[in-house]
Order: sequence, then structure tokens, then C-alpha cells
Amino acid sequence: MDKTLRTWRLTPKKDSDLWSQSSYRGEVWVRAHAAIEARKLTAQRFRTRPERRRARMDGPWYVRELTVCELDEDSRFDSVQIPCVVQRQMKNARQIQPERRRKSL
Repeated sequence: MDKTLRTWRLTPKKDSDLWSQSSYRGEVWVRAHAAIEARKLTAQRFRTRPERRRARMDGPWYVRELTVCELDEDSRFDSVQIPCVVQRQMKNARQIQPERRRKSL
């Protein structure tokens, strides 16, 4: 397994009821070792509490028909050395730093 962290860009591409399981729907940049890890980190970061229990990988960020996950060769996130969501698309974003997940109560 390659241990190199890479930058992945995830882009929603299709409507689905599964998007109700995500608090965010837009482009996301993630530092991860592989595409599946990037999808998992994004799903965890933006998941909402489902009304009923669902399968672990049942969400829009895991489904290839709903979300494109591709390598991004831009070096602006190379300094981030931990697997995490580093940026979501924001208007007039000025700083680039890892997003911190709030602890749920």
C-alpha cells in the first residue's frame, strides 16, 4: 500500500435522496492515502444523523454515480500531513487549513 498522502477533490454530480444524509453538498478537498479513504473522511465530516440505522457506507460521498473523486495535483495542500478534509468550496476563501470537526454532544 502506498503511504503517500495525496489531495483528492470530491465533486457531487447527481441528485439523490442520499444527499439528506450530508450536511454539505459541494466540492471538497481531502488529504488521504486513497480514494476510498477520501470518501470515508468526507462522509464522516458531513454526515447527519439518519432517522433510522443505515449501512456504514450508505451515503452520497461513497456512491460513484453521485460523487466524482479524483486526484488533484495542486500543491497548495501538500503541507497538510494528516488524513483529513482540508477545504470545502467557499466563496472568497482566504485561508487554507484543515477543517476541524466539532465534537457532538
